[in-house]
Amino acid sequence: MQIYPSMAHISSNSFLNMNFNSSLLNLSQTKRLFALLNSPILISSQSSLPTLTVIPSLFLIRLKNEIKQQGLIIHDIRLSGGAASFVLDPTGDLAFRDLDFLIFVNDVRSESNWSRIKQAVFTSLPLATKVNQCLSTELYTDKMIRILNEHDRWSLISLRNVDGRNLELKFVEHMKRQYQFSVDSFQILLEPLLNYFYLTKKIDSYPSILVLSSYGNFSEALQHLHHRLISVKAPEEIRGGGLLKYCDLIARGFHPTNPNQMKDLQRYMCSRFFIDFRDSLTQEQVLFKYVNSHFGIDYDVRYRFLRCLYDVISTDSVWLSAYERIAFLKTISTMSSSIMPLKLANHIKSLSSSTVVYSSKKSIQIHRTYPLNHLIPSVPSSNTLIKSSSSSSSMTSLSFEQIDIFVQIVNSLRTELFPKLNNFLSSM
Repeated sequence: MQIYPSMAHISSNSFLNMNFNSSLLNLSQTKRLFALLNSPILISSQSSLPTLTVIPSLFLIRLKNEIKQQGLIIHDIRLSGGAASFVLDPTGDLAFRDLDFLIFVNDVRSESNWSRIKQAVFTSLPLATKVNQCLSTELYTDKMIRILNEHDRWSLISLRNVDGRNLELKFVEHMKRQYQFSVDSFQILLEPLLNYFYLTKKIDSYPSILVLSSYGNFSEALQHLHHRLISVKAPEEIRGGGLLKYCDLIARGFHPTNPNQMKDLQRYMCSRFFIDFRDSLTQEQVLFKYVNSHFGIDYDVRYRFLRCLYDVISTDSVWLSAYERIAFLKTISTMSSSIMPLKLANHIKSLSSSTVVYSSKKSIQIHRTYPLNHLIPSVPSSNTLIKSSSSSSSMTSLSFEQIDIFVQIVNSLRTELFPKLNNFLSSM
């Protein structure tokens, strides 16, 4: 298949310098985008309502038509965030969580238009009955918010996926900051794909797909993505300062483009984070939700993320009082201690789940099986990963230094003691 050279639709909102801030997807990237938009996502409810199978491309086409029927004007539909970076990444294995769609509309300020948008979204879901449509507004959503101020006018409807890959729909009239870091600044215009391919049903070619970068320099942002580099402009403008996302990138092997400059920017990240989330309970909730929604069962990355966050808060939250800093560091340590059994379970699973066979010189076969549950300590449930300071639990959190020593001991046992013990028993 070849890319069909048609650029008939470029929104009036996309009047950026096409040579500096944009590019066209190549064939492999276009195919990856096509596969992504045609991969079904399961949308689950909070009640006994059935789980819905949603194909993003078909859902977006129906949503576009429903919004127009509600009397609103759609300027653009774009894929953004980690999913857009995944499409552009040459390796094709970049981790991402949600499917983030920016839907540019003419007005989100009035209550009547907000109601029309919600109605259009839930009418577009593959619901069996009209009764379900009335209930689905709350039951199929993870969150619904609306931001209206002098800089931002947009709303969000997040459709819940049990695996954490939510369908995030942002209806944007105006958004001052549309990205956090250069590697998540890409926006892929979907109108040509939706209009040409799905509506004409042609399968012999693909339309040209334009991709933009809100970072300001497309080629530089793309290089950062290819080489796993971190660059951020004015983190004090980002809600939360981009602090959690920054530590997430570090945990996944990204590195700052300028370590010395990033050291200064970390202070701005910390300052904005603690301005937006002032009390310890809110900080715990924000951290807990981020960890649960971004790392799944990848406990190694989760641990590295918490370790990075601990180090940044320790050194760069300079304006916090000692009490505030210690309280949040204790929250991070407590969560890390709770994760350790899960992290260690992954390391020893291959050893504990197999049958160990020893043979003696007297030709006596000794078969010993060590079940996994005999070697792994009990794992706390997800709702006990964070304990507030007011909790009556006697749970003790380890410091990161103690955790590191513990991990070193376990690794030493795995690499040195276990093989020697096996050789010794085999020689008996």
